[in-house]
Amino acid sequence: MSWFKEWFQSPYYDLLYQHRDEDEARLFIQHLFDILPSVNINGLQLNRPKILDLACGNGRHCISLSKYGSVTGIDINSAQVEKAINRNLPDASFLVKDMREPYAEEEFDFVFNLFSSFGYFDREEDDYKSLQNVYHALKMGGYFIQDFLNRKHTIEHLKHSESLDFGPITFEIKRTITDHFVLKEIDVFLESQLQGHFMEKVRLYQPDELLRLHQKCGLEIIHQLGNYHLEAFHPDTSLRFILVSQKM
Repeated sequence: MSWFKEWFQSPYYDLLYQHRDEDEARLFIQHLFDILPSVNINGLQLNRPKILDLACGNGRHCISLSKYGSVTGIDINSAQVEKAINRNLPDASFLVKDMREPYAEEEFDFVFNLFSSFGYFDREEDDYKSLQNVYHALKMGGYFIQDFLNRKHTIEHLKHSESLDFGPITFEIKRTITDHFVLKEIDVFLESQLQGHFMEKVRLYQPDELLRLHQKCGLEIIHQLGNYHLEAFHPDTSLRFILVSQKM
């Protein structure tokens, strides 16, 4: 089983990332729509634009996205999709889909890919294929928003090990950089008894590499942003690398 299928369907994933709450997501989405042309694409008035949350997880960002349009969330993990469905959001639907496989043709006004939900695959061709599918899913003039990590900041501020306690559950985490990936190994203990070993593995794209992937797929770069407050991206200091590109 792929690491992302095993880890994301475990009961421990949401516990470890519980600090990534709905308030953080709401503010980020609000800031994004402050700079996005949310009601006018190619001169067409959009009362309820169609929005795709690509790799939506448990639907955390969809809560806020649904205030701006009709939302579809897709994720490869059925357990996370089930959690998203159980939110009972109005005008929202969720499907189990692999981003490497085609899922729509000129259907969406906006596609969001958030919280570094990219670069999970061993082959870079699969990442390119995923972006090609984004291009095909967008309407002409539609926008793609990708929230990714900043490689330099990640390497320079890498915390090689840490221990996190959540009541009787403890996470022992080790991080390494290897073969162009950042690897996080996670051991979960319940009252000192090992419950499972999991991992995360994300390709450390250089900013210019990610830019070229967007452009190679036919997406034109509109904004390069460096954090969730949408300040300009700086490769030396920015925490995130957030791209806004448009299908032209």
